[in-house]
Amino acid sequence: MECCLCNLSVLGLWSYISHMRLVNCKDADFILICGINHCEKALSSFAAFNTHIYRHHHEVLNLSRTY
Repeated sequence: MECCLCNLSVLGLWSYISHMRLVNCKDADFILICGINHCEKALSSFAAFNTHIYRHHHEVLNLSRTY
């Protein structure tokens, strides 16, 4: 996966979430673009991101447990 804000490549979903929390969520105008399977859904919080993943991309949860 690639970070939609800084173009950093990460190895999986959990690395992506960790990167976003540590680096990009500090921006005042933080918007999280899903990016899973080219999904362009824009979300403004990690709670909304988690809900979106569980509803629309649940198939990647078991496959991307890479740290």
